[in-house]
Amino acid sequence: MQKNKAPFLRTHQTTASIMQTVLIALIPVVVMAVVHFGPRVLLMLAVSTISAVLFEYGHQKWAKKETTIHDFSAAVTGVLVGLSYPVTAPFWILVLGSFIAIVVIKQWAGGIGKNHFNPAV
Repeated sequence: MQKNKAPFLRTHQTTASIMQTVLIALIPVVVMAVVHFGPRVLLMLAVSTISAVLFEYGHQKWAKKETTIHDFSAAVTGVLVGLSYPVTAPFWILVLGSFIAIVVIKQWAGGIGKNHFNPAV
């Protein structure tokens, strides 16, 4: 008897469309974070998201792999990393967190779907 292998659920959606949906779903969280903690949250999200996307792009170019920044998974990771830190966190911590999430956890494991841990967590 053959074992079922993940993913168990199949869909016709692309990774990009799923990640865009996740980003849309995070909008209320971002709005509430700005309301409660101030506009610095937006700058933190920009730093973590841009650094996550740049780390993914840079690592894939360095490793001579196809770039996958168009699938928005690095952007989702960047937003989640930015939302995970307190508003008083220095920006270098956000960049370091994005590096660890994207390069160490995601890319070194083989890319999206091959990592053993959630990169943002």
